[in-house]
Amino acid sequence: MKLHTPKEMAEKGGSKYQGCVIAAKYARKLHNQYRDSTQFLDKKFTTESLDKLSEGNLNYEIVDRRMSKKKAKSIFPDKA
Repeated sequence: MKLHTPKEMAEKGGSKYQGCVIAAKYARKLHNQYRDSTQFLDKKFTTESLDKLSEGNLNYEIVDRRMSKKKAKSIFPDKA
């Protein structure tokens, strides 16, 4: 089993944290994809996603999801 260092995650994912988040989200996607299927991977989903990220075979896009300057709508009515 190959050990994946935080340095590898930082090189491929921008930072250690971001690399781990990318790998975790891809592992979740694999898990959901193969949940109801009879097909299985040879490795665990987390190992597969870390391998793909460290090899550079994982395509991803980072999207800024910050809230805009607009005030968020509340689902609760204002108390007057």
